[in-house]
Amino acid sequence: ARKGQQVDVVSASYSAMDLGELVAAHLSSKAFCTIDAGIDSSMLSKALQESMELGGQGRLRRPPTEIVEGLLGELGSAEVAELELGEDGAAPLSDGEGLHTLDKAMSRIAACSSPFFPGLGFE
Repeated sequence: ARKGQQVDVVSASYSAMDLGELVAAHLSSKAFCTIDAGIDSSMLSKALQESMELGGQGRLRRPPTEIVEGLLGELGSAEVAELELGEDGAAPLSDGEGLHTLDKAMSRIAACSSPFFPGLGFE
């Protein structure tokens, strides 16, 4: 999180089970959860640059209309790229260190949270 910004959850502060339960509690109470995944601003900048490079390579596509709202809404999902999984289950390093790091952190949060999703009415 940026200095001065408050988040609901700092992912490094919790075990996998506690992280998932806390994320689910926030989703249940207010339909969103802000998370500090512990990724520094230089790595986020690197991921942004790498995603722009994907666009330059023609790898970004408009997602099907049916799934836009389920992603990040109209603005947050204007274009997406499918990234193949590397051996560790995250975007491969060949797509960039920033995207790999971001994908790995997001995948961990999703894996920790997914056991609690059925209780929220989705899978």
